[in-house]
Amino acid sequence: MKQRWNHIFFLHAKIAPDLLQPYLPFKLDLLDGMAILSIVPFKMDMIRLWNLPPAPFFSHLWEINLRTYVRVGGKPGVYFFTLDTDSALGCWIANHFFHLPYRLAKIKAVVRKEHFYFESRRSLARIFHTDRDKELAKTDGLPPAAGRPRERLPLGSPEKERRVGASESTQTSILTQGCMSTHRPCQNGSLTQYPSGFPVFAGDRHEISGLASFKTSFCITGEKKKKTILDRWTTDRDRLFTLKRGEIYEGRVHHDSWPLEKIENLIFEDHFSTQIPIKCHFDPQESSYAPLLNVSFETFRKTGNTIS
Repeated sequence: MKQRWNHIFFLHAKIAPDLLQPYLPFKLDLLDGMAILSIVPFKMDMIRLWNLPPAPFFSHLWEINLRTYVRVGGKPGVYFFTLDTDSALGCWIANHFFHLPYRLAKIKAVVRKEHFYFESRRSLARIFHTDRDKELAKTDGLPPAAGRPRERLPLGSPEKERRVGASESTQTSILTQGCMSTHRPCQNGSLTQYPSGFPVFAGDRHEISGLASFKTSFCITGEKKKKTILDRWTTDRDRLFTLKRGEIYEGRVHHDSWPLEKIENLIFEDHFSTQIPIKCHFDPQESSYAPLLNVSFETFRKTGNTIS
């Protein structure tokens, strides 16, 4: 698969590895003894299979992902906690064919000359990845999953009032506290049920629930950035790792060197990384921007290894 990435923004936080490792199925890759967590919004377009024309209906979309950096079998790569996009079809395809944890979000982005603005918001509604998810997620108060019909209750009925009240109190808690997460450490694939009613399958894939939002704006300078060690360490990677039913999948990605540029007047509001209950400090001085990058993907393949 070939595609083009546009207006890619990187924001990084350094985290003590013992805080982040429990939330990962793979071993962390460390830079000077620290784990790195990154927020990366960008636009994807010209999506096409090999030399075919751009795919209809989802040839362009906006995305924001929350990622960290791992080693699997001695190979450095990228692991995604979540990837949020504004394309329902693209979300479905990525979940079912690439085994990546894509979720549907509302995204607004404006790029005009030197100004960049991006805003993403994902509600409590979830995208489910497996049949097991769908069966076990039938919990009171949980918004209907994609593909599951909404149960219609009469207005004014006790059950309707109870569910609406529960939903409102949950959203208030999220808005006042930044984000409420039910993401917990891996427990060898066991199912853990939390008070909010969201099941978590740590052994299959980290399910992150909550009101996830991120806003940022900055000025594009067009001035080439001298790459730091962190810039090179986070971008010079050609492997993506993910899990499906305990099996490890590896995807290869190919692209030229990142054309990173400096930015100015950066402002951001992060309620996206708080999906993981770890205090993070994203350093504006370690941010960077790339206007354009042509990318090609190889099909995700099983590595032959499993996580029990």
